[in-house]
Amino acid sequence: MMNSYMVNKQYILDASFFIGLMNPLDPHYQKATSLFFDITTSQSMMITNQYIVQESHTVLLYRTKEPAVLTDFQKFLTQTPNFISVERLSETDEDEVLKLFIHQPKTKYGWLSFWDCSVLYQARKENAEGMVTFDEGFKQFTHEFELLGV
Repeated sequence: MMNSYMVNKQYILDASFFIGLMNPLDPHYQKATSLFFDITTSQSMMITNQYIVQESHTVLLYRTKEPAVLTDFQKFLTQTPNFISVERLSETDEDEVLKLFIHQPKTKYGWLSFWDCSVLYQARKENAEGMVTFDEGFKQFTHEFELLGV
């Protein structure tokens, strides 16, 4: 059932969401599937970047040990352009992500990875209302973003 708080919003997608969505054995599979359905039926936009797609490919292959999942993931991305936009971060954006990564403070959740910093940077740049992630490290940003998943 779609939640009304999701209608017409913009969400940045983290690799943990894609991994949960594409791997039926992942502990977040059911939640990821439900969130995907809710967001797509809410007329909200989902955005990610090339780093998150690359990280998702890597982790999916590592966890499933099935190269076919990579083909399935690529098909999924190309068949959902009305729902998911994969944006290529520019060289300037990459420099800003690197600055964010280098200067991040350590929190009780630890450090963010470079890829996680790209999600945070993109969410701020796009003025996104929220993030879709199962990564506990993003909980430190609940004052900035609605977090779906954690």
